[in-house]
Amino acid sequence: DYDLKLMRQEYYITQQKV
Repeated sequence: DYDLKLMRQEYYITQQKV
C-alpha cells in the first residue's frame, strides 16, 4: 500500500496545483 499512497499523494498535489 506504500506505492499506492505515494501515487495518491502525488495525484492530490497535482490536482491542487491545477
